[in-house]
Amino acid sequence: MKDKINEIIERYNELSKHSRTVTWEVDANGLYTYVNDASKLVYGMEPESIIGKKYFYDLHPENGRESFKNTTFDFFSHRKPFTNFENEVELPGGETIWVSTNGMPILDAVGNLLGYRGTDMDINERKCAEEKLRESENLYKTLVSHLPQKIFIKDTQSIYIACNDEYAKYLGIAPEEIKGKNDFDFHPPIFATSYRADDQQVIQSGKIIDIEEKYVLSGEEKWAHTIKVPYTDSANNIIGLLGVFEDITERKLSEEKIKTLLAEKELLLKEVHHRIKNNMNIVTSVMFLRMESLKEPEAKAALKDSISRVKSMMVLYDKLYRSNNFNELSFREYLESIVNEIIDNFPNKNIVKMVKIIDNAMIDAKILPAVGIIINELLTNIMKYAFIGRESGSITVSGRVSEKRVTIVVQDDGIGMPESIGASNRGGFGLELVHMMTRSLNGDIKIERGGGTKFTIEFDL
Repeated sequence: MKDKINEIIERYNELSKHSRTVTWEVDANGLYTYVNDASKLVYGMEPESIIGKKYFYDLHPENGRESFKNTTFDFFSHRKPFTNFENEVELPGGETIWVSTNGMPILDAVGNLLGYRGTDMDINERKCAEEKLRESENLYKTLVSHLPQKIFIKDTQSIYIACNDEYAKYLGIAPEEIKGKNDFDFHPPIFATSYRADDQQVIQSGKIIDIEEKYVLSGEEKWAHTIKVPYTDSANNIIGLLGVFEDITERKLSEEKIKTLLAEKELLLKEVHHRIKNNMNIVTSVMFLRMESLKEPEAKAALKDSISRVKSMMVLYDKLYRSNNFNELSFREYLESIVNEIIDNFPNKNIVKMVKIIDNAMIDAKILPAVGIIINELLTNIMKYAFIGRESGSITVSGRVSEKRVTIVVQDDGIGMPESIGASNRGGFGLELVHMMTRSLNGDIKIERGGGTKFTIEFDL
C-alpha cells in the first residue's frame, strides 16, 4: 500500500514539473506549510527555503505587494475557492514571472479556516505573447489612426466593418458609425456599384487590385488611388477586404498640366530643329552656288568639303525633327544615315563596298554632332585619296556601345596613309578637325596602317 502511494506521489510530481505547476498549502496567516518540488522550476527556490519561512505574499514583487496581500486575504475571508487568479512572482535573481493561481479553503470540522491549498501554474510565456500582441495591436492602431491615407475594412458582402479616422472624416461620420453600412449609403449608385464590383473581384480572386478612379465629393468630381487586398482569418480564409484610399486629385491635375507643357515643348523643339535644318539647307545652297562660280580648284574643293560638313549636321537635325525623343537618338540609325549621305556625294561611290556594323543603342544627342563631324572627315578623306588608281575598294564602319563606352572604327583597304601623318603631323584641316572633335569628347584616337588605314576612336558616355 505504501509503495502504491509513493508511486502515485511520484507520478503527480512528474506531472507537476512537466506542466510547470507548483502545488502549495498555506495556513490561515498565509505562511507556506507545503510546496512540491516544482517550486525549483517555477520559483527558482527549493521547497525547504519556502516551507515555514515565507508567506505567499513574500514571493510577490515589492511594488504592488500590499495590494496583492489585501486582495488575497479578501479571498480568505470569504472562505471560498478561487480560480485563474493571475499574479506575479519575483524570482531570486530579481526578474518576475506570471502564474495563474487556483485555491480552495481548508476548514476544520466546525468550519473554521485553517488555510488554503492550491496550485500556481507558470503562464509567463503566454503572458509575454499577450503583451507582445497588445503592443502590436496598439502600434497598428496608432499607425492606422495617424496615417494620412483613408483605410477601411469590409466583409464579403461589401458591408463596412471598421475604418480609420481619416476615412470617417472623409465620409463626414464618426469611425464607429460606419459599421453595418455600405457604399450606397455614401456614394451615388454609379460609383457605389463600381466599388462593389471591385470588392467582389478581390474577394473571389484573392488577388490585390490597385486602381485609380474618379469619385464625387460634395458634387465635385475628384480622383482617388485605391488599393484593395484580401482580408483573411487565422486559417487564411478570405473573410473580407482591406482598402487603402488616397485622394490624388492634385497629382492628376499636375500630371495633366505637365503633359500639356511637354507637348508644347516637343512641338516647339520640332519647329526649332526644322528651322535649323531649313537654314542649313539655305547655307549649303548658297555655298554650292558660290562653288560653281569659282575657278580655283582649291577654293572649290574647300567649299565642297564645307558643304559636306554642313550636310552631316543636317542629318542630325533631321533625325531629331522626326524623333519623339530629343535627348537620345539611335546610334545605328544616325551613323547609317550619315554614312550613306557622305558616300553619295562622291562620283567613285560605285566602286566602293560599304560595310556597316553598328550597335542599335540609344546615344545622348549632345555628343552626336562631334561624332558626325568625325565620320564625315574620315570618310571624305578615304573617298578622296584611298582608292586612287583602284577599280574597287571597301570601307568598314563599326560602332560599339559597351558598359558606357563607345568605340568607333573606320577602316579601308586602300593605298594607305603616308607614314608622315600621325600624332605630331596631322596633315590637312580635316584630320585636325577629327582630333579636335575627339578631344571635345574626352576620347582617344588611334591610327593603324597595313593593308589600308584603320582609325579607332574611343570615348566614355
